[in-house]
Amino acid sequence: MQRIQLPLPGVTCELLTQPVVMVPMLTNSVGRLISDLDSGPLNGSIDARFQFASWLDQGRSLALSRAIGYRVFEASDAPFTPCDVNHILVTGQSLAMGGLGSPVQSKTQPYGNLMFSGGVRSLTGRLSPLVESFWETPSSGMANTASRLFLDHVNDVRAPRPTKAHDALVSVHAQPGHPYSLLRKGTQPFQDGINQFRVARHLADQNNQSYAVRCVAVVHGEEDHARYNGTYGDDLIEWQRDYESEIQSLGQTEPVPLLHSQLSSHSSLQSPWSFIPDEQLRASVSFPRRVVLVCPKAYTFDYLDGVHLTGTGYRHMGEACTARSTTMWCWRVERGNRCAP
Repeated sequence: MQRIQLPLPGVTCELLTQPVVMVPMLTNSVGRLISDLDSGPLNGSIDARFQFASWLDQGRSLALSRAIGYRVFEASDAPFTPCDVNHILVTGQSLAMGGLGSPVQSKTQPYGNLMFSGGVRSLTGRLSPLVESFWETPSSGMANTASRLFLDHVNDVRAPRPTKAHDALVSVHAQPGHPYSLLRKGTQPFQDGINQFRVARHLADQNNQSYAVRCVAVVHGEEDHARYNGTYGDDLIEWQRDYESEIQSLGQTEPVPLLHSQLSSHSSLQSPWSFIPDEQLRASVSFPRRVVLVCPKAYTFDYLDGVHLTGTGYRHMGEACTARSTTMWCWRVERGNRCAP
């Protein structure tokens, strides 16, 4: 364990360090992680504590950040634990709320999927069957597709056969017209999502039911497109980490991946190009086990005004979202109860 000198690309200084373990990672120009930390042959979790330096004022001064820490959860080694209540938190802008989504498609609940009694956009209340009322949100499409695929696929490969579906609770805490900066950790919408988690877990505990947040579904990007947010991919990664960190700090051990759909309406917003679709793809490629791009919102869905979808379009978007995520859950069961979210 001798101190060594490591040359830093593009600068004339060297890093003096005593290495304990070499961990490959990728950062952006300001040192924020933009890819998963791969622990390679290590088992379990690791703690990474590091500092990053960046040149300011064309190299005349060197800014050093305070040390930050990030705990890595080894997804490939985590068991999949079936639960009675599988919570899907939904955030984003008006499309996450089913904005203008008519006609309503999902007026009955064919499985055991749930919402808060005040509706999918309610923050509290008892639990009731998941149905759509004023608008068709992506919620029913997500939950009902998960139940159907879980029953059709997992029942064929797992013994003994499960006696019930993979029931989901879906709750929405999105806000129309909000960019990431007004939805991130520290804002009221983010806290609303955490409050939904707290209430749902409390209700499950009262009913002696097992419970987990399975994912955060994000339908978002239009407002950040309008603001020319060229670091939106970094924001998505930060968003996922903040939700997972907050939920796991309150006792959950399961990972909390972020599922998102790709912006496809920028041409309707009178823009020939956009940062956002590329950033959404980059985040998914850079952080594949946590930030999952499930589908583009392109010609495959029915649009109402070029930005918002019809009721059928929202249902289809929810189905596409969960078809991808349920496939991953089924893979985890087939692979001997190993987790690969």
